[in-house]
Amino acid sequence: MPVNQHRPLDPETAQRLHQHALFVLSKRNGARLVMRAAELAGRALDGAILQSAVLTGADFSAAGLRRADLSLADLFGANFTDAEMEEANLQRADLRGSNFSRARLTSANLRGADMRAGQVVRWDRDGKGAPTQKSVTQAVDLTAANLDGACLAEANLEGASMVRASLKRADLSEAAMWAVNLSGADLSGADLSGSKLRNAILDGAKVDGANLQRCDLRGASLRNVALDRCDIDGADLNDATYQKSRTPLPPDIDALVKAHVAWINSGGKEGARADFAKAVLSGLDLSASDLSAAVFAGADLRGVRLADARLQMTSFEGARLDQADLQRADLRGANFDDATLTGALLRGAVLETVALLTADGEPTGREWPASLRRADLRQADLRSARLRKARLQGARFDEANMSGADVVGCDLAGVDLAVAVTTGLRRA
Repeated sequence: MPVNQHRPLDPETAQRLHQHALFVLSKRNGARLVMRAAELAGRALDGAILQSAVLTGADFSAAGLRRADLSLADLFGANFTDAEMEEANLQRADLRGSNFSRARLTSANLRGADMRAGQVVRWDRDGKGAPTQKSVTQAVDLTAANLDGACLAEANLEGASMVRASLKRADLSEAAMWAVNLSGADLSGADLSGSKLRNAILDGAKVDGANLQRCDLRGASLRNVALDRCDIDGADLNDATYQKSRTPLPPDIDALVKAHVAWINSGGKEGARADFAKAVLSGLDLSASDLSAAVFAGADLRGVRLADARLQMTSFEGARLDQADLQRADLRGANFDDATLTGALLRGAVLETVALLTADGEPTGREWPASLRRADLRQADLRSARLRKARLQGARFDEANMSGADVVGCDLAGVDLAVAVTTGLRRA
């Protein structure tokens, strides 16, 4: 909806908002606003006084709420999709299970807001068409929301989706952000000092000039994040997946990687899929990167470092990966058919099936296995590697160390495991 084209409130709702404003100001004839599941989509509410109002499950999609006061309001499960909320006041509001997808919250104040997942009741129909209700856990959705300059200090964002959100110069200090998804988010210049980001996902996030001092980042995923461009003094990165100090990539390779990251984070709408087919990439450090679905077919990857990388559905068909470091890499559904991996490090790598999804990200119920048919894995280190249901027909494992590896459900036609170290190998 174009700016300033929001529809006015109907007279009854306008009167109730007026009475609520009187209630907030402790004046005569005031009455607290209680409008559960209110239909306010596309309405003009700029500057509205809704402090402490009860608007559980209200629909504010595409509404105008610039400079509106929603502090302390009960907005559990409310829908703010595409709403214009610049400079809105949402301090200490109950926003559990709410949806702010693509909302514009520039300079909004969400200090101390409760934005945890909420148990939302949804109506459905059974096999006979009778209405039934079920309770589902719904995470707060801030996907692609604009929160530039917003204040989220001390807010509880546990488990929220902030994928591709813009948080430039935002204040997220001391925020509770356990397991929050910030993939592809722009945190340039943001203050996250003291925030709790344990097990959070920040893959591909921009952190130029961000303050991550004293952050709890234990177990967080920070693939394709340039931590050298922000302040991480005192941050706890134990068990986190991130790019350690490494030699910079050649400019042309770096550009392709960044375009691929944008392609992943936007679901293919931005950037471009990386195609390194037959490229010479030997010795490069691509550790802790997310290059899922990239093409490395026939590439020279000898001695390349891909430890802790995410490489789901990636093609390495016919590639040279001698002495490559793929330790702990996520290689679910990857294709290594006819690849050479002599002496490669695959300790703790995951080469299992990957669930296939629809274009909308919904599960199809089908899986795609990792494939190493006719791959040369002589002298490779596969200790504790997970190869469950992988295609291994014709692969060579001479002198490979497969101690503790899992090959349950694998097709081992033409494979001689007697030439490998198989102490503790799991076959069934």
